[in-house]
Amino acid sequence: METDSLLSSHETGEGFPVLMVHGWEMDRKVEELDFEPIFTKVPGFRRIYVDLPGMGTTPANNIQNLDDIYLRLVQFIDARLGKSNFLLVGTSCGGYLARALAQKYIDQVDGLMLRVPLIEPKDSLRDRDPFQPLVRNEQFMSSMSSEDRTLLGNILIQTPAYVKLLKAKFEGAFLPASGAANKEVLDPIREDPQRYQLTSLALDNSEQSKFLAPTLIVCGRHDEIETACAC
Repeated sequence: METDSLLSSHETGEGFPVLMVHGWEMDRKVEELDFEPIFTKVPGFRRIYVDLPGMGTTPANNIQNLDDIYLRLVQFIDARLGKSNFLLVGTSCGGYLARALAQKYIDQVDGLMLRVPLIEPKDSLRDRDPFQPLVRNEQFMSSMSSEDRTLLGNILIQTPAYVKLLKAKFEGAFLPASGAANKEVLDPIREDPQRYQLTSLALDNSEQSKFLAPTLIVCGRHDEIETACAC
C-alpha cells in the first residue's frame, strides 16, 4: 500500500493502468475482493485501488463535499498517471465520480465501467421499487438469527449458500470499511443534498462532453439504494 498527501492506494500487476474507485464509506479492499479474482486470470493490467478521503486509510483532510473528493482524485491521477491512457472503474458513488473523471480525462480514458452507479444523488428523486426477493425461501429465512437478519437486511436470494457468502462479505469487507470511515466528516456531506452532488464544474451533461469510449454499465435491477431506474 502507498500513502501520500493525496490518496492511499494499492497497486498490483503490470501493464495497462486500471483505476478503481470504490463506493461511499467503503474502501479499496471491497473492490479488490470483487475484481482481483478476475484480474489474476487476465494478465496485462496494472490495477490501482484508491481509498477516497475519509475512507479506508486516507484522512479526510477537511473535505466539505463531493467536489472536494473529485478534486483529490484529479490530483491523484495527475500525479500517478500523468498523461498516460488508462481504464476507469467506479462502483456506486465511485461510479458517479468516475463519470466526471471520464469527462475530464476524455482523451486518456480508453474505457469506462460503472457498477451499480449513483446517477441521481438526491434520495427524494430516486425511483425505487418495493423489495421483492428473486429466490424466496420463507422457511430458511425464519430459521436465521435475528442478528443475521439485522446485519444482512433484505436478502434477494434466500438460500443457505448465498447467505453464507453474503455474510462473509459483510463481515470481511463491508463492516470493516464502514467502521473505518470518518463518519463525523462524511455523514454531514451525505445528509446534505447540496454537498452530496457534483457541481456543473465537475460533471458536464452537455452534448459537447459526451464520452464515446467503450463503456459498460452494470445496473442493479433489484438494488434498493441506486436502482436500475435511478441508473
